[in-house]
Amino acid sequence: IKIILLSPNEKKLNSLASRWLNDLEDELYGFELSDEELFSDSFELYMSHEHLPNISLSDCSREEEINLNELSKYQGRDGSVTNGSSIAFIIEYKEKKLLFLGDAHEDIILEKLNILKDDGYQLKFDLVKISHHGSKNNISNEILSLISTDKFLFSTNGKYHAHPDLECLSKIILVNPNKDKEFIFNYKTKNSEKINKKELYEKYKYSINYKNEVII
Repeated sequence: IKIILLSPNEKKLNSLASRWLNDLEDELYGFELSDEELFSDSFELYMSHEHLPNISLSDCSREEEINLNELSKYQGRDGSVTNGSSIAFIIEYKEKKLLFLGDAHEDIILEKLNILKDDGYQLKFDLVKISHHGSKNNISNEILSLISTDKFLFSTNGKYHAHPDLECLSKIILVNPNKDKEFIFNYKTKNSEKINKKELYEKYKYSINYKNEVII
């Protein structure tokens, strides 16, 4: 097995460490860091409870008839320092090559993929797990144009932030409209069902499957 780490980098980790230290200073006067396991555990707990920005209804994917071309033009940026510290990697085993994007930020993934490409690495994958449950702020047309795959995996039930976003799904649908693609979801969500339409997947050559096991 070979693993290629894409995210995080030192800059992303330092951003999270700075945020954590500032929050500790606000809560605890005169504390000192140490190598005790307690600090490692508390750091993990802090990350799991980081306050996410409130999302208004106007910020969610729209309810009206889907316009894939307009939705695919959306450009956003994930500002969460916790997501910025997320682990993303490529794993190779025998002839298989998988890309897992975790919750990673778009900028670091784009940077690392371009470095690999310039070094002659083939960015063709048997499966890609899309970043941050299919958030519109963590994937870009640039990344999708760099990679080649026919299987896109989404891990979310869509309860908290209506993920996957239609903007993300639209970008994937349109990146290679003449190439067969498979969308794999572990739950049915409102937005996954919005693209589960015969006229769309016949026109853009994709399929939708709901399952908890993927065989590649």
